[in-house]
Amino acid sequence: MRYTQMRMLIIRSEQMRAFESAELARWIGAHVREFFPVHCRALGTTGVVEMVREGISKAAAWGFTEPRHCCQYVAIMFLFGEDFDRREKWVAEVLNEEPSLPPAARMAGLFDAARARLRRLAGQGS
Repeated sequence: MRYTQMRMLIIRSEQMRAFESAELARWIGAHVREFFPVHCRALGTTGVVEMVREGISKAAAWGFTEPRHCCQYVAIMFLFGEDFDRREKWVAEVLNEEPSLPPAARMAGLFDAARARLRRLAGQGS
């Protein structure tokens, strides 16, 4: 029996990052389609893809690179608008208050602040 030499496929780190980025965008896209169907219908497929990519980029700029944190950031973005991080004063207060905190703690603070803001907007909080 004769064995043929097999060539190993080499994936460069840039290719792997691109694959992971695309996979993350697909995962978050599925999440927002499930939890924000009205927003997604209004944006259309292209709009959702663009907003998810923009959200991932903005999340990374704030130091959020874990998939869960990126997804939470994009969810907040779907609730408050694409430019919420520049427009909403409470966002900068939370994210700039303790920049040395780990990303998980900063995201928890942002998520709690977003929840409190939604309650106030709904007239249920103080």
